[in-house]
Amino acid sequence: MAKKIDYTKLFTRRKDGRWQKVYKGFTLIDRDPEALLEKVQEVDNPSEPKPPTFREIAEAWQRKHWQEITIKTVGCYNSAYKRAVDADGDRPATEITPGDINRVLLRMQSEHYSAKSIKTQKTVYKLIFNNAIIDDQYGQLIKINPAVSVTIQKGLPKTVREPPEDDAIEIIRKSHDKYFGLFPFLLLHTGLRRGEALALTWGDVDIKNKVIRCDKAITFVGGMPRIKPPKTEAGNRAVLLLPDLEKLLKRPEGAKDTDPIFQKETGGYLPEAAFRRRWKHYCKETGLVTDTPVKRKDKNGREYTYHIIKPALTPHQFRHGYATILFEAGVDEYTAQRLLGHANIETTLAIYTHLREKQKDKSVARLQEYMGKTYAPI
Repeated sequence: MAKKIDYTKLFTRRKDGRWQKVYKGFTLIDRDPEALLEKVQEVDNPSEPKPPTFREIAEAWQRKHWQEITIKTVGCYNSAYKRAVDADGDRPATEITPGDINRVLLRMQSEHYSAKSIKTQKTVYKLIFNNAIIDDQYGQLIKINPAVSVTIQKGLPKTVREPPEDDAIEIIRKSHDKYFGLFPFLLLHTGLRRGEALALTWGDVDIKNKVIRCDKAITFVGGMPRIKPPKTEAGNRAVLLLPDLEKLLKRPEGAKDTDPIFQKETGGYLPEAAFRRRWKHYCKETGLVTDTPVKRKDKNGREYTYHIIKPALTPHQFRHGYATILFEAGVDEYTAQRLLGHANIETTLAIYTHLREKQKDKSVARLQEYMGKTYAPI
């Protein structure tokens, strides 16, 4: 009687439960160790090559490129990656058509995903197949990227963050002397992104030419600040130094050009935890918070109310507050694009269109109120 082979002893068990073997330059993976042995034997005795599954080429792209992109970009891609693998993971990658990808996008549209999310979904499919085409192993079989010919329907809803309300802007302008109050004041008067503002040094403030140079940004890696280029080439720009902000940007005596404007107590750029503490402290001190009461019970079963206090505004909302100021001041879209550092004019146009719609709604409401007060009903 033949002895039964224990295939599990031939391979390495991965954290996800699958089995792996690195053999002659190939990384071979399967959930069934016996099937994995067949893959190993196929390398030694190649016949008709078996097409990889979509999951395999997706994981190959993830292993190769996710170490090269920022944590924020990984966060943007993560949901789209999981959605693609859930939809097509076990199918042969060579059988996936533009229609299959389009069905995923249409389903997202029916579930009211934003245009940005749908565009990111297509981008992830495209990147996965591009990587497979140039891969030494998968490129032998995958020659065409099906995502290239997929078109995204026009007119999908765009996500536009609401700017701070007028009363919040009034609080921000009057609270510049509060702890960390200069930071939201600067965001509101420059339209800088959070990372761009945190990266500013005193040498970036050009009092003579009335501009602030933006040529770098901070990203947090493991909570610690790291300097990187702006989000896009258009992000490398000079923003206007408005008079109210110029009055507050007083360079400390002895400060160097390389010293951050917003720095920790011991000098140097703020870590993420320190920034969050300061932001929360400012919002609490100025009342720009939400208070959510939650009923809980203590260890003796007695009920009490616990209050969850969170900042009511995010730094990015101040960027849209600045865009609103530009709109209300009559600054045209193309000038606003340069000041905001948008890579595409479509982004600026989307914000301006949103603001025009809000302005129209307010005008209609004022007209209705006026007619109701001035004329008797019919």
